Amino acid sequence: MFTNTPAGRNPNLTILALRLLVLGVLLAGPLATASPAQPASIDREEAVAIVTDSQLGGTLAGIRLFVYPQLLPTDETVSTWKRDVFTTPAPGWFVFVDRYPGANWEHPCWYFFVDAATGEVQRFDAKVPPSLQPELTEITHGRDNPPPGVSERMLEEYSARLRQLPKPDP
Repeated sequence: MFTNTPAGRNPNLTILALRLLVLGVLLAGPLATASPAQPASIDREEAVAIVTDSQLGGTLAGIRLFVYPQLLPTDETVSTWKRDVFTTPAPGWFVFVDRYPGANWEHPCWYFFVDAATGEVQRFDAKVPPSLQPELTEITHGRDNPPPGVSERMLEEYSARLRQLPKPDP
């Protein structure tokens, strides 16, 4: 057995303690170097707020803002009527901003991707709406833009008033 052990110590307990210490270091090492846990997932309303605050100066005045109602998975391609715009690098939210509501298309608009884990925003410039537009939920409806049909009715009323004005002499 062990002849060099100090008096009163059990060599088996010393070896056991050393083994437990080594085992603890081996098990704790990977835990200490593991990456931190991902933050909680960002919901749709938070994604809209992030885009509004960080990209639109905190206001929705004069624009139309839409969001896809569900989280897009990784590797989902977002396209316009004409071309692919981007592929999602991670799960996240798609936000579409029409910068010139009421103008005919082929005008500047923005596509935003908000990473659901980090809140990181990527902006993509486009000239036409996304092919997903029928599925998008409008956030600005009724706030900065009139409800459907109001503009058309106002135009008709204005045109009727113009028709009632006297015609200028030739």
